[in-house]
Amino acid sequence: MDRTNGSASPVIGNFDGAKFIDDSEVNTQTHELRFNSKNSDIRWVGGVFYQDHLYDAKDNGTIVPNSNFGHMEAHNMSDVSGEQFAIFGQGTFPVTDRLETTLGLRWQKDDKEIDSSNRSVMMGNDTTTNYKREDSWDVWLPKLAFGYQLEGKHLLYGSVSKGYQSGGFNFTELNPAKAKYEPQRTIDYELGIKSSWLDKQLNLDLNLFYLDVKDAHGRSISALNNINFFNVDKARSYGAEFDLNWFVNMDWSLSGTLGMNKSEYRTNEFSGKRMANSPEFTSSLTLNYGGYEGFYGDLTYNYRSSTYTDAENTLKIDGYGLVDTHLGYRVDDYTVYVFGTNLLDEDYTTNYYALPFPGPAPIAGAGQPRTLGLGVSVDF
Repeated sequence: MDRTNGSASPVIGNFDGAKFIDDSEVNTQTHELRFNSKNSDIRWVGGVFYQDHLYDAKDNGTIVPNSNFGHMEAHNMSDVSGEQFAIFGQGTFPVTDRLETTLGLRWQKDDKEIDSSNRSVMMGNDTTTNYKREDSWDVWLPKLAFGYQLEGKHLLYGSVSKGYQSGGFNFTELNPAKAKYEPQRTIDYELGIKSSWLDKQLNLDLNLFYLDVKDAHGRSISALNNINFFNVDKARSYGAEFDLNWFVNMDWSLSGTLGMNKSEYRTNEFSGKRMANSPEFTSSLTLNYGGYEGFYGDLTYNYRSSTYTDAENTLKIDGYGLVDTHLGYRVDDYTVYVFGTNLLDEDYTTNYYALPFPGPAPIAGAGQPRTLGLGVSVDF
Protein backbone atom coordinates (compact mmCIF):
# COMPACT_ATOMS: atom_id res chain seq x y z
CA MET A 1 0.00 0.00 0.00
CA ASP A 2 1.17 3.50 -0.80
CA ARG A 3 -0.55 6.45 0.85
CA THR A 4 0.25 10.09 0.14
CA ASN A 5 -1.34 13.22 1.51
CA GLY A 6 -0.42 16.59 0.03
CA SER A 7 -1.70 19.84 1.43
CA ALA A 8 -0.94 23.35 0.23
CA SER A 9 -1.48 26.33 2.49
CA PRO A 10 -2.96 29.44 0.82
CA VAL A 11 -0.53 31.00 -1.67
CA ILE A 12 -1.45 34.58 -2.53
CA GLY A 13 0.39 36.86 -4.97
CA ASN A 14 -0.32 40.57 -5.49
CA PHE A 15 -0.52 42.51 -8.77
CA ASP A 16 -1.90 46.06 -8.57
CA GLY A 17 -4.12 45.03 -5.68
CA ALA A 18 -5.15 41.66 -7.16
CA LYS A 19 -4.93 38.47 -5.09
CA PHE A 20 -4.62 34.93 -6.40
CA ILE A 21 -5.58 32.18 -3.95
CA ASP A 22 -4.61 28.52 -4.19
CA ASP A 23 -5.73 26.57 -1.13
CA SER A 24 -6.22 22.91 -1.96
CA GLU A 25 -5.54 19.42 -0.64
CA VAL A 26 -4.82 16.16 -2.48
CA ASN A 27 -5.27 12.70 -0.95
CA THR A 28 -4.32 9.48 -2.77
CA GLN A 29 -4.32 5.83 -1.70
CA THR A 30 -3.05 2.98 -3.87
CA HIS A 31 -3.13 -0.78 -3.23
CA GLU A 32 -1.71 -3.55 -5.41
CA LEU A 33 -1.64 -7.32 -4.97
CA ARG A 34 0.74 -9.06 -7.36
CA PHE A 35 1.62 -12.69 -8.10
CA ASN A 36 4.50 -13.84 -10.28
CA SER A 37 6.34 -16.98 -11.27
CA LYS A 38 9.67 -17.56 -12.97
CA ASN A 39 11.10 -20.76 -14.41
CA SER A 40 13.25 -21.79 -17.33
CA ASP A 41 10.41 -21.69 -19.85
CA ILE A 42 7.64 -19.28 -18.84
CA ARG A 43 7.67 -16.08 -16.81
CA TRP A 44 4.35 -14.55 -15.80
CA VAL A 45 2.90 -11.89 -13.54
CA GLY A 46 -0.68 -11.04 -12.60
CA GLY A 47 -2.58 -9.06 -10.01
CA VAL A 48 -5.17 -6.50 -9.05
CA PHE A 49 -4.87 -2.74 -8.47
CA TYR A 50 -6.98 -0.13 -6.67
CA GLN A 51 -6.59 3.63 -6.30
CA ASP A 52 -8.67 6.22 -4.47
CA HIS A 53 -8.06 9.91 -5.25
CA LEU A 54 -9.55 13.18 -3.97
CA TYR A 55 -8.76 16.74 -5.07
CA ASP A 56 -10.32 19.14 -2.57
CA ALA A 57 -10.30 22.79 -3.69
CA LYS A 58 -10.95 24.61 -0.44
CA ASP A 59 -10.60 27.98 -2.18
CA ASN A 60 -9.02 28.46 -5.58
CA GLY A 61 -9.84 32.01 -6.49
CA THR A 62 -9.06 35.49 -7.73
CA ILE A 63 -9.83 38.87 -6.19
CA VAL A 64 -9.51 41.99 -8.35
CA PRO A 65 -10.56 45.04 -6.33
CA ASN A 66 -10.00 47.68 -9.02
CA SER A 67 -11.13 46.27 -12.35
CA ASN A 68 -13.07 48.11 -15.04
CA PHE A 69 -16.18 46.36 -13.64
CA GLY A 70 -15.50 47.39 -10.08
CA HIS A 71 -14.72 44.84 -7.39
CA MET A 72 -14.49 41.29 -8.83
CA GLU A 73 -14.08 37.92 -7.13
CA ALA A 74 -14.12 34.31 -8.31
CA HIS A 75 -13.89 31.42 -5.84
CA ASN A 76 -13.88 27.71 -6.65
CA MET A 77 -14.61 25.24 -3.82
CA SER A 78 -15.08 22.00 -5.76
CA ASP A 79 -14.22 18.40 -4.98
CA VAL A 80 -13.16 15.97 -7.71
CA SER A 81 -12.94 12.35 -6.57
CA GLY A 82 -12.12 9.15 -8.38
CA GLU A 83 -11.63 5.42 -8.00
CA GLN A 84 -9.69 3.11 -10.29
CA PHE A 85 -9.92 -0.69 -10.41
CA ALA A 86 -7.70 -2.87 -12.59
CA ILE A 87 -6.91 -6.55 -13.22
CA PHE A 88 -3.76 -7.34 -15.17
CA GLY A 89 -1.72 -10.27 -16.41
CA GLN A 90 1.34 -10.80 -18.58
CA GLY A 91 3.32 -13.85 -19.69
CA THR A 92 6.58 -14.33 -21.61
CA PHE A 93 6.97 -17.53 -23.64
CA PRO A 94 9.87 -18.99 -25.68
CA VAL A 95 9.19 -19.50 -29.39
CA THR A 96 12.68 -20.61 -30.48
CA ASP A 97 16.10 -20.67 -28.85
CA ARG A 98 16.56 -17.01 -29.84
CA LEU A 99 13.00 -15.66 -29.96
CA GLU A 100 10.52 -15.11 -27.16
CA THR A 101 7.16 -13.35 -27.12
CA THR A 102 5.18 -11.53 -24.45
CA LEU A 103 1.40 -11.33 -24.24
CA GLY A 104 -0.29 -9.00 -21.79
CA LEU A 105 -3.78 -7.77 -20.98
CA ARG A 106 -5.14 -5.21 -18.50
CA TRP A 107 -8.77 -4.35 -17.74
CA GLN A 108 -9.27 -0.97 -16.07
CA LYS A 109 -12.33 0.87 -14.81
CA ASP A 110 -12.36 4.51 -13.68
CA ASP A 111 -15.17 6.15 -11.72
CA LYS A 112 -15.07 9.96 -11.42
CA GLU A 113 -17.33 12.43 -9.63
CA ILE A 114 -17.38 16.22 -9.25
CA ASP A 115 -19.18 18.22 -6.58
CA SER A 116 -18.84 21.73 -7.97
CA SER A 117 -19.33 24.98 -6.05
CA ASN A 118 -18.36 28.33 -7.60
CA ARG A 119 -18.96 31.83 -6.25
CA SER A 120 -18.48 35.00 -8.31
CA VAL A 121 -18.85 38.69 -7.55
CA MET A 122 -19.17 41.13 -10.46
CA MET A 123 -20.83 44.51 -10.88
CA GLY A 124 -22.43 44.22 -7.45
CA ASN A 125 -23.90 40.76 -8.12
CA ASP A 126 -22.90 37.89 -5.82
CA THR A 127 -23.71 34.56 -7.49
CA THR A 128 -23.10 30.96 -6.43
CA THR A 129 -23.52 27.96 -8.76
CA ASN A 130 -23.57 24.32 -7.68
CA TYR A 131 -23.86 21.02 -9.51
CA LYS A 132 -22.84 17.35 -9.29
CA ARG A 133 -21.81 15.03 -12.11
CA GLU A 134 -20.38 11.53 -12.30
CA ASP A 135 -19.26 9.16 -15.01
CA SER A 136 -17.23 6.00 -15.50
CA TRP A 137 -15.06 4.49 -18.22
CA ASP A 138 -13.65 1.01 -18.71
CA VAL A 139 -11.11 -0.27 -21.21
CA TRP A 140 -9.19 -3.38 -22.28
CA LEU A 141 -5.48 -2.76 -22.86
CA PRO A 142 -3.65 -5.56 -24.75
CA LYS A 143 0.09 -5.81 -25.37
CA LEU A 144 2.18 -7.89 -27.78
CA ALA A 145 5.99 -7.83 -27.59
CA PHE A 146 8.97 -9.84 -28.79
CA GLY A 147 12.65 -10.21 -27.98
CA TYR A 148 15.21 -11.69 -30.39
CA GLN A 149 18.72 -12.60 -29.26
CA LEU A 150 21.32 -11.53 -31.81
CA GLU A 151 24.88 -12.77 -32.11
CA GLY A 152 26.90 -11.73 -29.09
CA LYS A 153 25.24 -10.04 -26.15
CA HIS A 154 22.73 -8.00 -28.11
CA LEU A 155 18.92 -8.12 -27.96
CA LEU A 156 16.48 -6.79 -30.55
CA TYR A 157 13.01 -6.06 -29.14
CA GLY A 158 9.72 -4.45 -30.09
CA SER A 159 6.12 -4.11 -28.99
CA VAL A 160 2.64 -2.92 -29.90
CA SER A 161 0.25 -1.96 -27.11
CA LYS A 162 -2.75 0.16 -26.27
CA GLY A 163 -2.35 3.07 -23.86
CA TYR A 164 -4.95 4.97 -21.91
CA GLN A 165 -5.28 8.10 -19.78
CA SER A 166 -8.56 8.47 -17.90
CA GLY A 167 -11.11 11.16 -18.59
CA GLY A 168 -12.43 13.44 -15.88
CA PHE A 169 -14.03 16.72 -14.91
CA ASN A 170 -12.77 20.31 -14.93
CA PHE A 171 -13.27 21.62 -11.41
CA THR A 172 -13.31 25.28 -12.53
CA GLU A 173 -16.04 24.82 -15.19
CA LEU A 174 -19.31 26.62 -14.34
CA ASN A 175 -21.40 24.85 -17.01
CA PRO A 176 -22.07 21.21 -16.02
CA ALA A 177 -22.66 20.26 -19.67
CA LYS A 178 -19.07 21.30 -20.53
CA ALA A 179 -17.30 20.00 -17.43
CA LYS A 180 -16.43 16.50 -18.67
CA TYR A 181 -13.53 15.50 -20.93
CA GLU A 182 -13.10 12.01 -22.40
CA PRO A 183 -10.19 9.56 -21.96
CA GLN A 184 -7.07 9.86 -24.10
CA ARG A 185 -6.33 6.63 -25.99
CA THR A 186 -3.11 5.64 -27.75
CA ILE A 187 -1.63 2.86 -29.82
CA ASP A 188 2.05 2.61 -28.87
CA TYR A 189 4.75 1.18 -31.16
CA GLU A 190 8.36 0.68 -30.12
CA LEU A 191 11.48 -0.93 -31.56
CA GLY A 192 14.83 -1.08 -29.83
CA ILE A 193 18.12 -2.83 -29.24
CA LYS A 194 19.95 -3.63 -26.00
CA SER A 195 23.68 -4.10 -26.39
CA SER A 196 26.35 -5.21 -23.92
CA TRP A 197 30.11 -4.68 -24.31
CA LEU A 198 33.39 -5.17 -22.42
CA ASP A 199 32.13 -8.25 -20.59
CA LYS A 200 28.90 -6.43 -19.51
CA GLN A 201 30.76 -3.41 -18.15
CA LEU A 202 29.20 -1.17 -20.81
CA ASN A 203 25.46 -1.51 -21.50
CA LEU A 204 23.56 0.49 -24.11
CA ASP A 205 19.84 0.69 -24.93
CA LEU A 206 18.40 2.50 -27.96
CA ASN A 207 14.62 2.73 -28.26
CA LEU A 208 12.50 4.21 -31.07
CA PHE A 209 8.82 4.93 -30.41
CA TYR A 210 5.67 6.22 -32.08
CA LEU A 211 2.34 6.98 -30.36
CA ASP A 212 -0.87 7.44 -32.34
CA VAL A 213 -3.16 9.44 -30.04
CA LYS A 214 -6.97 9.71 -30.16
CA ASP A 215 -8.93 12.27 -28.14
CA ALA A 216 -5.69 13.83 -26.90
CA HIS A 217 -5.91 15.91 -23.74
CA GLY A 218 -5.49 19.59 -24.50
CA ARG A 219 -5.15 22.31 -21.85
CA SER A 220 -6.35 25.91 -21.82
CA ILE A 221 -6.20 28.71 -19.25
CA SER A 222 -9.07 31.14 -19.57
CA ALA A 223 -10.17 34.37 -17.90
CA LEU A 224 -10.00 34.42 -14.10
CA ASN A 225 -7.34 31.72 -14.35
CA ASN A 226 -9.72 28.81 -15.03
CA ILE A 227 -7.75 25.75 -16.15
CA ASN A 228 -9.65 23.41 -18.45
CA PHE A 229 -8.81 20.12 -20.12
CA PHE A 230 -10.50 19.19 -23.39
CA ASN A 231 -10.14 16.65 -26.18
CA VAL A 232 -8.35 17.13 -29.51
CA ASP A 233 -9.36 14.46 -32.05
CA LYS A 234 -5.86 13.41 -33.14
CA ALA A 235 -2.26 13.84 -32.02
CA ARG A 236 1.02 11.99 -32.28
CA SER A 237 4.28 11.63 -30.42
CA TYR A 238 7.46 10.07 -31.76
CA GLY A 239 11.15 10.03 -31.00
CA ALA A 240 14.03 8.09 -29.49
CA GLU A 241 15.48 7.28 -26.07
CA PHE A 242 19.08 6.31 -25.35
CA ASP A 243 20.34 4.82 -22.06
CA LEU A 244 23.94 4.15 -21.04
CA ASN A 245 25.34 2.30 -18.02
CA TRP A 246 29.10 2.02 -17.60
CA PHE A 247 30.57 0.12 -14.66
CA VAL A 248 33.98 1.75 -14.57
CA ASN A 249 35.23 -0.54 -11.77
CA MET A 250 33.94 -2.19 -8.60
CA ASP A 251 33.33 1.19 -6.92
CA TRP A 252 32.40 3.65 -9.66
CA SER A 253 29.72 3.69 -12.35
CA LEU A 254 28.34 6.22 -14.81
CA SER A 255 24.79 6.26 -16.16
CA GLY A 256 23.08 8.58 -18.57
CA THR A 257 19.91 9.07 -20.60
CA LEU A 258 18.97 11.14 -23.64
CA GLY A 259 15.42 11.53 -24.88
CA MET A 260 14.11 13.21 -28.04
CA ASN A 261 10.36 13.62 -28.44
CA LYS A 262 8.31 15.33 -31.14
CA SER A 263 4.69 15.63 -30.02
CA GLU A 264 2.00 17.62 -31.79
CA TYR A 265 -1.74 18.00 -32.17
CA ARG A 266 -2.98 17.09 -35.65
CA THR A 267 -6.57 18.36 -35.84
CA ASN A 268 -8.82 21.24 -34.77
CA GLU A 269 -7.46 24.76 -34.38
CA PHE A 270 -4.40 23.33 -32.61
CA SER A 271 -3.05 21.41 -35.61
CA GLY A 272 0.73 21.63 -35.69
CA LYS A 273 0.99 22.94 -32.11
CA ARG A 274 3.20 21.15 -29.59
CA MET A 275 1.34 19.10 -27.00
CA ALA A 276 1.28 20.77 -23.59
CA ASN A 277 3.99 19.85 -21.08
CA SER A 278 6.02 17.88 -23.64
CA PRO A 279 9.72 18.86 -23.82
CA GLU A 280 11.51 17.99 -27.06
CA PHE A 281 14.75 17.03 -25.25
CA THR A 282 15.46 15.50 -21.86
CA SER A 283 18.76 14.17 -20.52
CA SER A 284 20.48 13.10 -17.33
CA LEU A 285 23.97 12.08 -16.25
CA THR A 286 24.76 10.38 -12.93
CA LEU A 287 28.08 9.48 -11.33
CA ASN A 288 27.70 6.74 -8.69
CA TYR A 289 30.08 5.59 -5.96
CA GLY A 290 29.52 2.55 -3.74
CA GLY A 291 32.74 1.17 -2.35
CA TYR A 292 34.79 1.96 0.72
CA GLU A 293 33.54 0.77 4.15
CA GLY A 294 29.83 1.40 3.53
CA PHE A 295 30.17 4.85 1.98
CA TYR A 296 28.09 5.59 -1.10
CA GLY A 297 26.99 8.59 -3.11
CA ASP A 298 25.82 10.00 -6.41
CA LEU A 299 25.97 13.27 -8.31
CA THR A 300 23.26 13.88 -10.95
CA TYR A 301 22.59 16.48 -13.63
CA ASN A 302 19.06 16.60 -15.13
CA TYR A 303 18.03 18.75 -18.08
CA ARG A 304 14.75 19.37 -19.88
CA SER A 305 14.16 21.69 -22.83
CA SER A 306 11.44 24.31 -23.14
CA THR A 307 7.76 23.38 -22.93
CA TYR A 308 4.37 25.02 -23.35
CA THR A 309 1.75 24.82 -20.61
CA ASP A 310 -1.22 25.36 -22.93
CA ALA A 311 -2.44 23.82 -26.17
CA GLU A 312 -2.34 27.16 -27.99
CA ASN A 313 1.43 27.41 -27.31
CA THR A 314 1.22 30.91 -25.85
CA LEU A 315 2.71 30.16 -22.39
CA LYS A 316 6.29 28.92 -22.73
CA ILE A 317 8.63 27.65 -19.99
CA ASP A 318 12.34 27.93 -20.81
CA GLY A 319 14.56 24.86 -20.53
CA TYR A 320 16.65 24.33 -17.40
CA GLY A 321 19.17 21.96 -15.82
CA LEU A 322 19.55 20.98 -12.16
CA VAL A 323 22.38 19.37 -10.16
CA ASP A 324 21.50 17.07 -7.23
CA THR A 325 23.57 14.92 -4.89
CA HIS A 326 23.11 12.22 -2.24
CA LEU A 327 25.90 11.00 0.08
CA GLY A 328 25.55 8.37 2.79
CA TYR A 329 27.10 5.80 5.08
CA ARG A 330 25.59 2.36 5.87
CA VAL A 331 26.25 0.32 9.01
CA ASP A 332 24.21 -2.90 9.30
CA ASP A 333 20.56 -1.79 9.09
CA TYR A 334 21.28 1.90 9.68
CA THR A 335 21.99 4.61 7.12
CA VAL A 336 22.97 8.23 7.67
CA TYR A 337 22.92 10.49 4.63
CA VAL A 338 23.05 14.08 3.44
CA PHE A 339 21.39 15.36 0.28
CA GLY A 340 21.28 18.46 -1.83
CA THR A 341 18.91 19.49 -4.63
CA ASN A 342 19.50 22.30 -7.13
CA LEU A 343 23.04 22.73 -5.82
CA LEU A 344 23.80 25.60 -8.20
CA ASP A 345 20.66 27.44 -7.03
CA GLU A 346 19.29 27.68 -10.56
CA ASP A 347 16.30 30.01 -11.08
CA TYR A 348 13.68 28.15 -13.11
CA THR A 349 9.94 28.08 -13.74
CA THR A 350 7.72 25.03 -13.32
CA ASN A 351 4.43 26.41 -14.63
CA TYR A 352 2.79 29.43 -16.24
CA TYR A 353 -0.77 30.67 -15.80
CA ALA A 354 -2.46 33.38 -17.85
CA LEU A 355 -3.37 36.63 -16.11
CA PRO A 356 -7.14 37.27 -15.89
CA PHE A 357 -6.54 40.94 -16.80
CA PRO A 358 -3.97 42.87 -18.90
CA GLY A 359 -0.46 42.73 -17.50
CA PRO A 360 3.19 42.45 -18.51
CA ALA A 361 3.60 38.72 -17.79
CA PRO A 362 1.68 35.60 -16.78
CA ILE A 363 1.73 34.15 -13.28
CA ALA A 364 4.79 31.91 -12.85
CA GLY A 365 5.31 28.93 -10.58
CA ALA A 366 8.86 29.15 -9.20
CA GLY A 367 11.07 26.06 -8.97
CA GLN A 368 12.57 24.76 -5.74
CA PRO A 369 15.69 26.74 -4.71
CA ARG A 370 18.88 25.12 -3.40
CA THR A 371 17.91 22.69 -0.62
CA LEU A 372 20.24 20.82 1.75
CA GLY A 373 19.26 18.17 4.27
CA LEU A 374 20.29 15.38 6.62
CA GLY A 375 18.52 12.06 7.13
CA VAL A 376 18.63 8.74 9.00
CA SER A 377 16.95 5.52 7.92
CA VAL A 378 16.56 2.07 9.53
CA ASP A 379 15.73 -1.22 7.80
CA PHE A 380 13.76 -3.78 9.78
